[in-house]
Amino acid sequence: MSNIIDTKKILVVQECIVGKKCDICGKEIPPTVIPHKYGEPVYDYYEVTTHHNDWGNDSVDSYEHFDACSPNCACELWEKYIRDSAGERNTMCIEVEHINCWTRKDTEVNVNA
Repeated sequence: MSNIIDTKKILVVQECIVGKKCDICGKEIPPTVIPHKYGEPVYDYYEVTTHHNDWGNDSVDSYEHFDACSPNCACELWEKYIRDSAGERNTMCIEVEHINCWTRKDTEVNVNA
């Protein structure tokens, strides 16, 4: 059996990120000057993840992800998490990663430009 092939024009509609907002202060995070290799903007921000490793099935459900515009907002979130979780949990985990054009693996940077 052989396939019958035809050419058709297909329109795809998909969601795309058009901006980022700080989850702590609500300020809009502006894109950096260096563009993503696919034309999308690259943002300079702090990705904060909180969770706990206490015994039980809810450990995996405790993961929360936040975007912070500055180290100050990341620290504010950290202090709030510690304050709100004190006495409730045996373990409190906070991961903070600075996301920018140098940490994104899919961003091409031309340093000679």
